[in-house]
Amino acid sequence: MSINITYEDHIAIISLELTEDCFDWESLSELIEHASAINMDVENIYAVVIHSLNSSFAKGWSHEILNMAPEDQIAVGSAFTAIANIKQPVIVAMSGSILSAGLELALSCDIRIAATNSLFAFPETKMGYVPLAGATQRLPRAIGRSNALRMLLTGEQINADEALRIGLVSELIDEERLDLKAKEIAKIIASRGPIATRFAKEAILRGSEIGLSEGLQTELDLTVILQTTEDRAEGVAAFMEKRDPVFKNR
Repeated sequence: MSINITYEDHIAIISLELTEDCFDWESLSELIEHASAINMDVENIYAVVIHSLNSSFAKGWSHEILNMAPEDQIAVGSAFTAIANIKQPVIVAMSGSILSAGLELALSCDIRIAATNSLFAFPETKMGYVPLAGATQRLPRAIGRSNALRMLLTGEQINADEALRIGLVSELIDEERLDLKAKEIAKIIASRGPIATRFAKEAILRGSEIGLSEGLQTELDLTVILQTTEDRAEGVAAFMEKRDPVFKNR
């Protein structure tokens, strides 16, 4: 397998080990399989980390996918949609080259951190096509329309500092500490109320697709549901008793 999943406490860790640093049908199928398994285990998995075991996170698509008929390429985005639809918060840690499909996967995640040696690009227009798996929609939502158009239309690489400046990543880390930092973030999230973190993610993602008033109503609806949970009562009790809460995910 080119993509493996392991577990540490309440954290699922998806490790990429792609052939030639490119996504093929096998690796996309594995992503869908892992995303489904994570969504089916919200009782035990509170956060997710995605990283690469290769020197570069991912450089693009395999020749197999690029040479497919256009009508067959439509399905390639389903794997990254599956990652975007994971209920738990997803942290992605990137280093080296994050290009094309690699950057599209990163855009499907919630928190993006990168090594200081990272380079980012969508080189598709240089080859006469556009991104295949959602970048034209997710990129402007992440960094704004103008910055997204610049990256997509020119195909030029940007370095880690520029990625941080425009909000493509939230933090830069020395490469040797990158995976450790991703796990640290995941552990912090996993220590919070797991229902609350899932609801917070849901409210933000749903709110980004609708108007402000509808988004505020979504937040209120989820808050009302959260008030009925044991974890919410435990959080209040722990605060009043000046102790760390013990959440039970119910």
